[in-house]
Amino acid sequence: MTEGSGSRLGVLGGLAGVLIGGFTWVVVYSSSVKQPLIGVSGLVVAAGLWLLAARVHARFPTRIQALLGATLIAVAAIDWLYLSLLLPRLPEYSANPYIGISRTSLRLIQPILIVGSVAGTGLILWDLLRRKP
Repeated sequence: MTEGSGSRLGVLGGLAGVLIGGFTWVVVYSSSVKQPLIGVSGLVVAAGLWLLAARVHARFPTRIQALLGATLIAVAAIDWLYLSLLLPRLPEYSANPYIGISRTSLRLIQPILIVGSVAGTGLILWDLLRRKP
Protein backbone atom coordinates (compact mmCIF):
# COMPACT_ATOMS: atom_id res chain seq x y z
CA MET A 1 0.00 0.00 0.00
CA THR A 2 1.37 3.40 -0.92
CA GLU A 3 1.97 6.24 1.49
CA GLY A 4 -1.16 8.38 1.97
CA SER A 5 -3.56 6.00 0.27
CA GLY A 6 -5.16 5.04 3.58
CA SER A 7 -6.55 1.74 4.68
CA ARG A 8 -9.06 0.32 2.22
CA LEU A 9 -11.20 -0.96 5.05
CA GLY A 10 -11.16 2.44 6.75
CA VAL A 11 -12.12 4.27 3.57
CA LEU A 12 -14.93 1.86 2.75
CA GLY A 13 -16.14 1.98 6.35
CA GLY A 14 -16.17 5.77 6.26
CA LEU A 15 -18.12 5.76 3.02
CA ALA A 16 -20.58 3.28 4.52
CA GLY A 17 -21.03 5.69 7.43
CA VAL A 18 -21.79 8.55 5.04
CA LEU A 19 -24.35 6.42 3.24
CA ILE A 20 -25.96 5.04 6.40
CA GLY A 21 -26.23 8.55 7.82
CA GLY A 22 -27.53 9.90 4.55
CA PHE A 23 -30.26 7.34 3.98
CA THR A 24 -31.43 6.22 7.44
CA TRP A 25 -33.90 9.08 7.60
CA VAL A 26 -35.43 7.91 4.29
CA VAL A 27 -36.22 4.50 5.77
CA VAL A 28 -37.58 5.95 9.03
CA TYR A 29 -39.74 8.61 7.41
CA SER A 30 -41.05 6.28 4.68
CA SER A 31 -42.16 3.76 7.30
CA SER A 32 -43.94 6.59 9.09
CA VAL A 33 -46.03 7.40 6.01
CA LYS A 34 -46.48 3.69 5.21
CA GLN A 35 -44.55 3.81 1.92
CA PRO A 36 -42.24 0.77 2.24
CA LEU A 37 -41.14 0.95 -1.41
CA ILE A 38 -39.56 4.34 -0.80
CA GLY A 39 -37.68 2.94 2.20
CA VAL A 40 -36.53 -0.13 0.30
CA SER A 41 -35.42 2.03 -2.61
CA GLY A 42 -33.37 4.11 -0.14
CA LEU A 43 -31.61 0.97 1.05
CA VAL A 44 -30.97 -0.18 -2.53
CA VAL A 45 -29.60 3.23 -3.55
CA ALA A 46 -27.30 3.31 -0.50
CA ALA A 47 -25.99 -0.18 -1.26
CA GLY A 48 -25.51 0.69 -4.94
CA LEU A 49 -23.62 3.87 -4.11
CA TRP A 50 -21.38 1.97 -1.71
CA LEU A 51 -20.58 -0.67 -4.34
CA LEU A 52 -19.83 2.06 -6.87
CA ALA A 53 -17.60 3.87 -4.39
CA ALA A 54 -15.77 0.61 -3.60
CA ARG A 55 -15.06 0.06 -7.30
CA VAL A 56 -13.88 3.64 -7.79
CA HIS A 57 -11.62 3.37 -4.73
CA ALA A 58 -10.14 0.13 -6.07
CA ARG A 59 -9.29 1.91 -9.33
CA PHE A 60 -8.11 5.22 -7.83
CA PRO A 61 -6.87 4.46 -4.29
CA THR A 62 -5.05 7.79 -3.89
CA ARG A 63 -8.12 9.94 -4.66
CA ILE A 64 -9.82 9.51 -1.30
CA GLN A 65 -10.84 13.17 -0.88
CA ALA A 66 -12.42 13.31 -4.33
CA LEU A 67 -14.25 10.03 -3.71
CA LEU A 68 -15.60 11.24 -0.38
CA GLY A 69 -16.61 14.57 -1.92
CA ALA A 70 -18.39 12.89 -4.83
CA THR A 71 -20.18 10.59 -2.40
CA LEU A 72 -21.33 13.56 -0.31
CA ILE A 73 -22.64 15.34 -3.40
CA ALA A 74 -24.42 12.19 -4.62
CA VAL A 75 -26.03 11.62 -1.22
CA ALA A 76 -27.17 15.25 -1.02
CA ALA A 77 -28.64 15.18 -4.56
CA ILE A 78 -30.46 11.89 -4.01
CA ASP A 79 -31.70 13.02 -0.59
CA TRP A 80 -33.25 16.10 -2.24
CA LEU A 81 -35.21 13.71 -4.46
CA TYR A 82 -36.39 11.69 -1.46
CA LEU A 83 -37.22 14.92 0.34
CA SER A 84 -39.52 15.92 -2.51
CA LEU A 85 -41.19 12.49 -2.41
CA LEU A 86 -41.73 12.33 1.35
CA LEU A 87 -42.44 15.95 2.32
CA PRO A 88 -45.97 16.17 0.81
CA ARG A 89 -46.99 12.87 2.47
CA LEU A 90 -46.13 13.95 6.02
CA PRO A 91 -48.47 15.81 8.37
CA GLU A 92 -47.62 19.44 9.06
CA TYR A 93 -47.17 18.81 12.79
CA SER A 94 -46.41 15.59 14.62
CA ALA A 95 -49.30 13.82 16.31
CA ASN A 96 -46.89 12.05 18.64
CA PRO A 97 -44.49 14.35 20.53
CA TYR A 98 -42.14 11.44 21.34
CA ILE A 99 -41.45 10.55 17.72
CA GLY A 100 -41.69 13.99 16.13
CA ILE A 101 -41.99 12.92 12.47
CA SER A 102 -43.57 15.79 10.55
CA ARG A 103 -42.92 18.24 7.72
CA THR A 104 -41.39 20.64 10.20
CA SER A 105 -38.84 18.09 11.38
CA LEU A 106 -37.98 17.08 7.80
CA ARG A 107 -37.27 20.68 6.79
CA LEU A 108 -34.27 20.63 9.12
CA ILE A 109 -32.55 18.26 6.69
CA GLN A 110 -32.35 20.92 3.95
CA PRO A 111 -29.52 22.99 5.51
CA ILE A 112 -27.61 19.79 6.24
CA LEU A 113 -27.84 18.82 2.57
CA ILE A 114 -26.58 22.24 1.51
CA VAL A 115 -23.59 21.96 3.86
CA GLY A 116 -22.91 18.43 2.57
CA SER A 117 -22.94 19.67 -1.02
CA VAL A 118 -20.54 22.50 -0.25
CA ALA A 119 -18.24 20.20 1.73
CA GLY A 120 -18.26 17.66 -1.10
CA THR A 121 -17.39 20.31 -3.65
CA GLY A 122 -14.58 21.54 -1.39
CA LEU A 123 -13.16 18.04 -1.02
CA ILE A 124 -13.17 17.48 -4.77
CA LEU A 125 -11.48 20.82 -5.42
CA TRP A 126 -8.91 20.13 -2.70
CA ASP A 127 -8.08 16.77 -4.25
CA LEU A 128 -7.86 18.18 -7.78
CA LEU A 129 -5.79 21.24 -6.87
CA ARG A 130 -3.26 19.68 -4.51
CA ARG A 131 0.10 18.85 -5.97
CA LYS A 132 1.10 15.25 -6.40
CA PRO A 133 4.76 14.49 -5.57
